[in-house]
Amino acid sequence: MNFIPTNTELFLYDIIEFPESICFRYVYKEKSYIMLYDKQSGKILSTPTPYKWNDISNVDFWMTMWGINNDIDHGLPIAPLHWYKNKKISIQCSPASTIDYLRDKGMLKTAPDILKKMNGDENPIVILYHLKC
Repeated sequence: MNFIPTNTELFLYDIIEFPESICFRYVYKEKSYIMLYDKQSGKILSTPTPYKWNDISNVDFWMTMWGINNDIDHGLPIAPLHWYKNKKISIQCSPASTIDYLRDKGMLKTAPDILKKMNGDENPIVILYHLKC
């Protein structure tokens, strides 16, 4: 296991608890990461996101690009802001500026058509995820 030295800056953005794990989103040395702690095994999995804080802070003010790669429809990264465990849903809001940025970088080529047509002045996209757990 790698530990972060105590004399460094770490910005913890989110802590989301699931029945079997805890998810953290954080910034370390200007790079964003997603970490998952398995409550049963005690294992920690951490993966960097492809974005640096300085590159996205002015276009992604809800930090939705700091999510899990979306291999379902290749749309926005999966980074819900709100979880409702008793209803088994989560909600993600992404500003139009985030969608513009990702589209300009060529990251939404196979995404749903609505994401390909949006411009930076439109209302945010709201995504509802229905959870199986």
